[in-house]
Amino acid sequence: MVLDVHYKALEECGRAAYRLAKDFDRAYGELKPAAETDAAKLFGKLDGAAALVGQIKKVDEETIKKEFGEAAERLRAVEKALDKVEQNVKEADTP
Repeated sequence: MVLDVHYKALEECGRAAYRLAKDFDRAYGELKPAAETDAAKLFGKLDGAAALVGQIKKVDEETIKKEFGEAAERLRAVEKALDKVEQNVKEADTP
C-alpha cells in the first residue's frame, strides 16, 4: 500500500510550530510591562498610582506571562504531534 502523504508539508508545519513556540518564549521576555515603570511616569500624580501599578504587575504575572507560556507549550506539543504523525505514516507505508 502506498500512502500519498506530503512529508515535506508535515516537516515544514512542525518547524513552523517550533519557531512560533520559541517566538512566544522570547516575546514575553521582550515585553516591557507597565509594572516595571515608575508609577509617577505612568500616572503622574494620580492618587493610588502605586497600587494601580501593583495591580498591573499582578495581571502581567498571572495572566500575560501564563498565556504566553501556555501558547508556547501548545505549539511545542503540535510540533511533537506532527513528528509522530509523520513517523506513524512512514511505518504504515513500509512494506
